[in-house]
Amino acid sequence: MTTKNLSNMKIKTTVIAILLFIVSGVALAHPGGHGVKNLKEWHLKGKTSVKGAFLMKSNDFIYLEDEHGELTQIKISELADEDFAFVKQKTEKIEAINNPVAKDEASPAKSTIPVMALAIVLIALILVLVSPRNKSVKFVYSSLSLLFLISLYACNKDNDPTTSSGIAKAYDISFLRETFSIFSNVSYVDTDDDYFYVESNGIPDHQMMVGITAWIERVPTPFKYTYAENTQENMAWPIPINPAYEETDNIAIIDELQRGAIAIATNGIPIFNPYNASGELSWEIGELDAYGGHSGNGDDYHYHFPPVHLNSKTGTYPIAFVLDGFPLYGYSEPDGSTVTGLDEHFGHEDENGYYHYHASSNAPYMTPSLRGVVTVDQEGIQHNQIEPQPTAMTERGLSDITLVGGTDSHEITGLDMNDANNGYALSYKTTTNNVTKNGMIEYSWDDNGLFTFTFTTDITDASSSKTFTYNGDPGTIHADAYGYNSSGSSSDFTLTSAAVSNGELLDTYKCDQPEERSIPVAWSNPPAGTGAFAIVMYHYPNPADASDPTKSPDGYMQVWNIDASVSEIPWGEAGVSIGYIGKNNKKGDYAIGYTSPCSPDPGTHEYTIRIYALSETPASLPTSNSIDVDYSTLVDAIGTVTTLGTASLTFDSVTE
Repeated sequence: MTTKNLSNMKIKTTVIAILLFIVSGVALAHPGGHGVKNLKEWHLKGKTSVKGAFLMKSNDFIYLEDEHGELTQIKISELADEDFAFVKQKTEKIEAINNPVAKDEASPAKSTIPVMALAIVLIALILVLVSPRNKSVKFVYSSLSLLFLISLYACNKDNDPTTSSGIAKAYDISFLRETFSIFSNVSYVDTDDDYFYVESNGIPDHQMMVGITAWIERVPTPFKYTYAENTQENMAWPIPINPAYEETDNIAIIDELQRGAIAIATNGIPIFNPYNASGELSWEIGELDAYGGHSGNGDDYHYHFPPVHLNSKTGTYPIAFVLDGFPLYGYSEPDGSTVTGLDEHFGHEDENGYYHYHASSNAPYMTPSLRGVVTVDQEGIQHNQIEPQPTAMTERGLSDITLVGGTDSHEITGLDMNDANNGYALSYKTTTNNVTKNGMIEYSWDDNGLFTFTFTTDITDASSSKTFTYNGDPGTIHADAYGYNSSGSSSDFTLTSAAVSNGELLDTYKCDQPEERSIPVAWSNPPAGTGAFAIVMYHYPNPADASDPTKSPDGYMQVWNIDASVSEIPWGEAGVSIGYIGKNNKKGDYAIGYTSPCSPDPGTHEYTIRIYALSETPASLPTSNSIDVDYSTLVDAIGTVTTLGTASLTFDSVTE
């Protein structure tokens, strides 16, 4: 062999080796750079333990990845009993997450086909190179060209950090305001360019705790989730107003976010991960009440299950907003139609391009992974949380009190508010060796933050009672809370009308011309601190627009500056003797005043009256009846003051 041929052969051999290395790298590559998460100590029968993160189960083996990224294959039959159970539970959870959602069958091809095609081209080139018919110059030219193409491919891969997120369509602020104005314990403050802030007292208007059989001996206490300009003192729930799609590193809730909330319900109650700190589904092991909630270590009530029960009050609005900025709806679309076409996050875009999630009857019951971009306090670990968000804390230790420890079974049987509306009595029963005892926790608080707890493990034995006090922070405590009892009755802010019977407008009040007298309304139990009321009555001519946040309804009555002492507006008195009234839905002579529900089209038409309990009348509103105030104008003005609560009445007007 000549020196020239030997030199050419060396060049060819070197480049072939480089290409083979690239082929192996392309064939085996996957998005990386995130480190090894969730290392666990695995115990083997008769052998030392092994430390690694669970990757997958295949046939009779599991595969673990250690802290250096090395893989270990272990036969399942060699695992100790507790780790065998862990693998079984883990694989069942993964199947539960993946099976309910129809995957896009074309999506694997999007990443696999280009990779495989590139590998095939490289291999084909290698075969050409070993052919004696190839010229040296042609060989080098072809190799350099392919390497150039490979570099272009690598620079445009989906896991390029510069393309990790995509633009999502932002929801209008007015839609957020309306969503969080349905419940009277919720208010909102949209104060900066990044977040819409939600305030609440952390207590829902439904029964809590009853039915729990796996109890950590914590009770619900109210908290002031309120806004403060100082970031360190801000305790309001922040919702991003400019959400973005995460394209490459979507957080799976089975692996992360098991500390802190992942969403805030429209009734002001945070929603935590459906998986508890041990990786178990709280709903399935008796940790939650009938509404999907319980009290955590901070004596804070929160949900671990999507609050689908809120749909009866939210109607076409979401039941929650996930803290990535996208809303969560129940089992149906906002218009009541069947949900179809969900992605792997249990979400999809609607016909207008707005992304939202849905609750599911399959585990994990709400989004298995986040579609949106979020910031977490510690990346890649199980017990991290989305930031920023408030934290409910309690100074109550009381570690010497054990109410249910060592019992065969226990169950919370009741939670009733006391007569002073500043505390509760929680009742429970325990069974040990077929002997059942009834216990109770009576607790209350005062305006100075002093808490008093009396624990009674057997209500038939006075000597079993112990009383403790501790000082909480009065700045984080509401001195009032919802009054309800074990039967579920509530003292919530309510709105009624003598013109509505069984959900339908009475004939006397239909097409009330020529006078167009305002509909009679009355309300009760307004929130403490109410300084003024405002009322709207509206209707969507196209019902589908109710789920479109860019569409505003037709306003039939806009009334403001209603004194806090007023509890009703008699028939025809809106804007006459009570409050000021704005522009109605008609033109010409009826531009100011009230429009009665009188659709020219036959059928059933839905109308809604909503009353707002406000801290004060917005200063931007006129001090007389005005044609300049329509529905959107009034709702936007309401957003400039504090909404202490709302109540709604929805009814049908039937036209023959």
